[in-house]
Amino acid sequence: MGFPIVMGWLGGENMEHFLRTRINQLMITDRLALTDVISPTPKFDAQSLKDLMHMNHVHAAEVTLDDTLKICETFAAAPPSDVTAALLDILDQVCGVRTAWDRHVNLDSRGAQVFTEFSVALRNAKVNDFQHVIDDQSFWLVDFDPALPITTPRGIDMSLPANIELMGRVLISAGERLIANHAAFDAPWGEVMKYRQSPAR
Repeated sequence: MGFPIVMGWLGGENMEHFLRTRINQLMITDRLALTDVISPTPKFDAQSLKDLMHMNHVHAAEVTLDDTLKICETFAAAPPSDVTAALLDILDQVCGVRTAWDRHVNLDSRGAQVFTEFSVALRNAKVNDFQHVIDDQSFWLVDFDPALPITTPRGIDMSLPANIELMGRVLISAGERLIANHAAFDAPWGEVMKYRQSPAR
């Protein structure tokens, strides 16, 4: 029967879901199936909801990180002519930290800031301005399927050289931004993520 236009940026039926929507659905599924090791019963109470909130998943990493790490090697093996040795060194550092990262944003997670800056740069390059998702059908290995809205799209199509180059440049951009802001690539997340209070007026 369709969604009313007042739904606005949430989009319409048969449209790609936000990553936050997808991870919420997956966490509910894991809770009901008892695969999240939170409690021995598949219930939602105050404690289980608190534990779910503090799991600190990064679903974007679960969707893209494995392929991104492969792209690190592919891009470095045959970089574009304008990518200098210094930029390749940044790429090497970025990819090394991402390999060791635990894929969470816990206080002691080292390298979450690298993925955060990478995600920002990737969104700036590929995101759909209206719905804030990457809906480029040439980017994903498995495109969005309305019948599988929680598990698609996923993977990066590494058969396309344009995707390899884009991802390599985005990774380098993430490293450059961290360097410019004097943020260590492998610092614990708790030391990097700070609340900055605006001065009193």
